[in-house]
Amino acid sequence: MSNYEESVVRENFGKNLLRCRKYTKRTQTELAKRCDLTQGYVSQIEKGNVFPSTSAMISLANVFGTTVRKLGGLEPFNYVELS
Repeated sequence: MSNYEESVVRENFGKNLLRCRKYTKRTQTELAKRCDLTQGYVSQIEKGNVFPSTSAMISLANVFGTTVRKLGGLEPFNYVELS
């Protein structure tokens, strides 16, 4: 990932994660359990206070049946695609 791509992902990942979670009516606790993370960590990601590890980003994207590139704003995606 280039520096530009990383900055785009840093800016968008948490916001898009929150949108996806709300769209699919999941709680932070449910999402955290599915990814072996804490609810507090998911909250901090959504607020943009922390940038998740690559493995955490992959796990979170997989829950929604999408990719890190899409959640990070590098590729367009449709909420209808979400599982």
